Amino acid sequence: QGAIADALSLYQGVLAEDPNNLPAMIGLADLFSRAGEADAAIALFETAVAEHPRHLELWWAYGDLQVSLGRCADAIESFRQAERIDPTAAQTQARIAVACRGAGRFDDALTYFDRALALWPANWRIHLGRAMVQLAQGDLTEGWQGLEWRHKGDAARTHLQPQWNGQSLDGQTVFLCGEASIADEVMFASCLGEFADGVGRCIAECRPALAGLLARSFPRVEFPAPAHEDPETPARRYDWLKPLGPIDVYSALGSLPRFLRPTLEAFPDGAGFLIPDPDLLALWRQRLADLSGKLKIGFWWGGTAPASPEQGLSPTDLLSALDRPDIEFVVLASDVPRLFPQGIEQGRLERFSVVDGVDPSADADEAAALIANLDLMVTPPGLAANLAGGLDVPAFVPCQAEDWTHLGSGLMPWFRSMRLFARTGEAPWTGCLGPLSEAVDAAADGLRSEGPAT
Repeated sequence: QGAIADALSLYQGVLAEDPNNLPAMIGLADLFSRAGEADAAIALFETAVAEHPRHLELWWAYGDLQVSLGRCADAIESFRQAERIDPTAAQTQARIAVACRGAGRFDDALTYFDRALALWPANWRIHLGRAMVQLAQGDLTEGWQGLEWRHKGDAARTHLQPQWNGQSLDGQTVFLCGEASIADEVMFASCLGEFADGVGRCIAECRPALAGLLARSFPRVEFPAPAHEDPETPARRYDWLKPLGPIDVYSALGSLPRFLRPTLEAFPDGAGFLIPDPDLLALWRQRLADLSGKLKIGFWWGGTAPASPEQGLSPTDLLSALDRPDIEFVVLASDVPRLFPQGIEQGRLERFSVVDGVDPSADADEAAALIANLDLMVTPPGLAANLAGGLDVPAFVPCQAEDWTHLGSGLMPWFRSMRLFARTGEAPWTGCLGPLSEAVDAAADGLRSEGPAT
């Protein structure tokens, strides 16, 4: 927060001397958005585009902000202004496609992605965006294939050859690269056990925070720590693999579903796949023992509260909808100042257990042991939700219906214990509150009839 305040002061000083400084306007608007002041960011852009209506990059930046705020219909109009300035810019067509995807207009999104690719056929980001629309529509065959374009953005991976193409790997040594986000690594790890059973030796890369949890959960997979920081030269980034012996085939965690999950029917209807540390599990059971008379609901956000009503559910609104005296919310200390900048209301204070020293992105083992001791998680999409799903802990997730990870199913096929409460397009997020509240009531009543969790 201090860094944002300093940057705000710097940009405001620049604009005081030069009110027409466009880079400063765009930078200040971005900071306003990150600080939760969406209206101030929008006002800055309105002033800027009024004074510079023919500035292509300005309309791009304005539309990008609107997409980030969930105002995709407005973003489409901003990008159309850019299109009028230069109809041959592939970046504009791709941006319209992204906004259409956010608005739930998948067919239009594919049309604009195709237009962008006709102008810039080698752009991996455009191919990747198109693939995500196909996956969101349930077209797994084309979508998984298109998702492979993500590797084009990582020069180091182009040196890892040969790549697995679905052939038998019996008796061979395989190395699996990690993914762009830690949440994705947990999701794609759901394929690891099945994959490792069909190879001779499996070595996998993952975030250090996940290594202990995944190694315990998949004993046939090795998760070595890199011997040094990644060098700047892409061709040498994976030199740390050499002491492990020859590698026959390379792939990536996110490439496994292409061959192991070609249809929705190929997703297993089994329990969780993550195994928490037994000592940490017992420790957290003891720490939460005082809550044994209440239902323990993890309320983790892992970020700032939404900057606008279009961007997501307000934590305060969500907590108001989950108003039961027999519920204890377990929240991370790191979440409290971001979600409740004015402090947790005194009337709700007794319903909160604030847990310090747990950061899922820094130590997933600790977080998994805590989550495994909860009755339910209420959390947005991301790492905490995926950890709960991998542990087979019920997770209620307010989300956008158009998320590609749902694979057009209306469910989260990766995790049987996860239930989605989705808004479609730009429908009000508050429409999720009623169904979510009813589901929590039903879960609470069901758990209470069985006796409190221990």
